[in-house]
Amino acid sequence: MSIEVELGQNCSVCGINNSDVDDVWNDVVPLIERALARSRGEFTVDDVRYCLTERLMQLWVAHNAEHKIEACLVTQLAHYPRRKFLRIIALGGKHSSHWDRGIELVFMWARSLGCDGVESFSRPGIARLYKKFGFRSYYSVVGLDFQPLDVH
Repeated sequence: MSIEVELGQNCSVCGINNSDVDDVWNDVVPLIERALARSRGEFTVDDVRYCLTERLMQLWVAHNAEHKIEACLVTQLAHYPRRKFLRIIALGGKHSSHWDRGIELVFMWARSLGCDGVESFSRPGIARLYKKFGFRSYYSVVGLDFQPLDVH
């Protein structure tokens, strides 16, 4: 997945190879932690790291001219019986505008793998951000967390 696009304004977006995750981990872990803090606990950062190094998920970063990572995106291929999507697992960092053109790189990569589109389970604020990339709402995800059973 060694691909990169220059976005101008001293910014680049690139995909990180699974063998290089450890090289950038300390820079992206706070960004991923912040994104996961708004989730329902489906993943920990350790889970994400494992999935990235085992090629079960993909890591994308936006960095400035000094190669300081300012934002990251974690994706995963979602296979359904009749369709294949690139699922956004986490988006974190500052300057979300870095993704305005960089997301096209991610989309091109997904298309090259035969994906039919992109999906994300997102909180409302992030869903609004995605609209500028052409996302639309197909349905809402609602849930109920069970309380532990008292088995005494």
